[in-house]
Amino acid sequence: MSDFLKKLKALSKANVVINKIGAEAVNFSKERFRAQNWVDINTEQWPKRKSTKESKQRASRGVLTSTGRLRRSIRKISANADSIVIGTDVPYAQIHNDGGRFRAKQNVRAFTRGEHTRKGVKVRQHKVNGFTRVISVNMPRRRFLGNSAILARRIERVAYVEFNKILK
Repeated sequence: MSDFLKKLKALSKANVVINKIGAEAVNFSKERFRAQNWVDINTEQWPKRKSTKESKQRASRGVLTSTGRLRRSIRKISANADSIVIGTDVPYAQIHNDGGRFRAKQNVRAFTRGEHTRKGVKVRQHKVNGFTRVISVNMPRRRFLGNSAILARRIERVAYVEFNKILK
């Protein structure tokens, strides 16, 4: 068999290259969680989370990492000769990746309010029933999926190395 036909047959193993490119893209997205930034032409650090009463317990944990579900859910959705799609099935992933404003319902449990003054009048301790309120939330943008110049360079390197292995 001629050398050209051997190389042509070897190129039919391009699925291996596509899988490695997909793995590189998934790893790049998961690295964003470790570095807590988005890297494109320049680096964009993720905004820190707001401090709350529980912030002492949450301080050592990374941003966007409570259970790790979002990070673990990033995977190759589909792949063909023309494109590879990396994504997630977590419902809140898009708002974290793109940021923006949205309205959310917040449930407030029943509680007992202590003795206090209201408009200069002393009010006894009393029970407040549980209720639901609608709040407006401004979610900052913390990108972990998308097009990146650094990712494109890494994909080119992987493809170059893999095709050279196949064609040797």
